[in-house]
Amino acid sequence: MINKALRIMIADPEHVQRLRLERNFNRQGYYAIAPVPSLEDLLRLIGYGDRGFDLVLINGSLVGSEGFNLHDFCLDNPLIGQAFIYDLPPPQFATLHAPETSI
Repeated sequence: MINKALRIMIADPEHVQRLRLERNFNRQGYYAIAPVPSLEDLLRLIGYGDRGFDLVLINGSLVGSEGFNLHDFCLDNPLIGQAFIYDLPPPQFATLHAPETSI
């Protein structure tokens, strides 16, 4: 059975995207939705809230180049039931060369 009382957070910097996602959830009967525009707002609601969120949708571009590990934060936080991170930038791989040694 579907639980219509799920608490959902949508974290996306684009206002139109947040509205579209919220409207789609509303059409399905979910109304306990907290849309936030920034990583700071997401952290504030998770950190200072008395109840957690059952589902958190996060645009991966919120992190930018801050070096914040969003994946580990969501895994380790007991106030986040399920998390979905979308629009992640492609991984950056570095080529490491071992120093040449003469034998």
